[in-house]
Amino acid sequence: MLAAVLAAAGCGEKIATSPADEPSATAPAPAEPYDEPAVDRPPPDSPYVAELAAGLNEAGYDLFQIAAEESDSDVVISPLSIGIAFGMA
Repeated sequence: MLAAVLAAAGCGEKIATSPADEPSATAPAPAEPYDEPAVDRPPPDSPYVAELAAGLNEAGYDLFQIAAEESDSDVVISPLSIGIAFGMA
């Protein structure tokens, strides 16, 4: 019952409870995004793109084989997601 009341309350119009809740016409403009990368990266048309894609596919296939052999249920793997995660490290 409480969940239904909270869900219904969240669907209504927001009521300002204090002047701080009201949008200000004099609010500062958001800062400009920083366009310079923190590290040097090759351009997207780098000659290494095909090699990278092949490596991600091969690593994903190998990982899938290992996971499928050890599992009795369905296995789904995204080599791109794994590659992006490694790139963030």
